[in-house]
Amino acid sequence: MSDPFAGLGEPFTSITRELGFPAAGVMYATAEQLLQVSDLTFVDLTVKRWTAGGAPLNLRVRALSLAEQEQVDRASLIKIDGQTVKSEARFASATLKRCCVMPQLNDAQATALRDHNPAIIGAIVQLVWNVLSILDQNAIDSMVDISHPLPSADESADDQVADDNSGDDAPESFAVESADGDESARAADVAA
Repeated sequence: MSDPFAGLGEPFTSITRELGFPAAGVMYATAEQLLQVSDLTFVDLTVKRWTAGGAPLNLRVRALSLAEQEQVDRASLIKIDGQTVKSEARFASATLKRCCVMPQLNDAQATALRDHNPAIIGAIVQLVWNVLSILDQNAIDSMVDISHPLPSADESADDQVADDNSGDDAPESFAVESADGDESARAADVAA
């Protein structure tokens, strides 16, 4: 069956990227099968500016479920002069608490991370909300190609740009726009 939304643009392109239209006579999933599906994608990150003993620190983050996204949205609301507004700092710490798989963070630890570089925190939060939730694990794994070593922490930004524009069709990682609009942060290599 052809795609009835073909040519209509967004949001229909996003819908048909995740959903297909089966032919007649297909077998339907059971409720148990739907509930057993594990579709929250994850990625391992290296944050160059966060070091221990001179080595950059690594963490694993995953996409948030719909329930977790709602928890983050609710946790980020504060009252200012009688108005309910979204606190970006609370949004970031609530996201970090729920998305960090390795290490897992409690409330106090996630809140304390708000004292770190906002561009790095923003890049991680945007990665979780805007990239991991729209890609499947195979797409993420193919973009974060482990067969190519990542640039070292002391490699210059010019060298990194030259490497990124080398004409190789297989990207080593993918760009994540940070909170300050800088697209130099990468999913596999968050340096801000």
